[in-house]
Amino acid sequence: MKRKRFMGLALGCLCLMLSISSSAFATSEGDGINELTTSAKSILVDEVGVSQEELEGLPSSAQPTEAELNAYLTSAGYPANVISLFELDTKVNLYNNQGTFVGIEETVGNLVEGKDGQLSLTVAPRSLANFTGSLVGSSITAPSGYKKFLLDYYWDWKYQPNYTLTDKFGISWSDDFDAIPATAVYNYKAIHNGNQLPHTYCEKATGNISTYTDYTIKKGIGWSADIIQSYISPTCKDDNGLTGNNFSTEEHKGWGEVAIQKAITTPGQKMSSAAVADYFHKQGAVTGSLSFNPITGSVTIEIAGSTNYDKSPDIAYQWNWTQ
Repeated sequence: MKRKRFMGLALGCLCLMLSISSSAFATSEGDGINELTTSAKSILVDEVGVSQEELEGLPSSAQPTEAELNAYLTSAGYPANVISLFELDTKVNLYNNQGTFVGIEETVGNLVEGKDGQLSLTVAPRSLANFTGSLVGSSITAPSGYKKFLLDYYWDWKYQPNYTLTDKFGISWSDDFDAIPATAVYNYKAIHNGNQLPHTYCEKATGNISTYTDYTIKKGIGWSADIIQSYISPTCKDDNGLTGNNFSTEEHKGWGEVAIQKAITTPGQKMSSAAVADYFHKQGAVTGSLSFNPITGSVTIEIAGSTNYDKSPDIAYQWNWTQ
């Protein structure tokens, strides 16, 4: 009974310490958010007398707030524009896996329905661009003897296509990295910006779904997005403050994420790897599957039945790393 009471007091001590804002204890760049938990556990072991075995049985600290996650990401080198892209789940993932910023590649272009929907990678000043894409690379904690990265592909299509079927998007990479399929996740949002009636903002989202539809070992992974033309929202209000209205989709937005890893064979060796991300809009009867790096030595994504699809501008991303 005394031992249980002792552990209760210890747990209370830990909870009290963890309830204090972690920002007040952030004294070293990059690890500041983690310091409170480490310090609290150290006190329990060294001063309160809790054993390591008992410490493992105590609950971990509460999930940090989004503001604390953003502070960690900033200290880990992520620019503000990249942090603003991230889903909350990605922020938590990077925080838990000690993620650090590796790089980002972005593209802006046009994607319209028609045989010639694929246009150039760049858009001249003042010209109309309706598609933007971003491919973000992060280094995350890996098992001993491995190097591990997290790849995130974000796409945003401000367009109202006539065909709202099942579109595809994916990421391919070089150097025979192994994907960890269990980490594959995606989401899709149908957004009404209020440019058309009703003149109010509304969105319908799938939420984050842990799955994938296309996968080639050591080469790439892809997802399907069932884009929608319009939807009835039970919560969004119209110009008169009423709900239950039909909202047209003025903007389609999505995201896909996967972790990849590779065994270290020559410690200290400098490496350079590449990745490509693409979005494919379907406007025909044939549903194609994605193929990754079909030509030896290339990093590309192709789709079967390509005449039924319009392809977004490529994002080609290259990063350097050390084994």
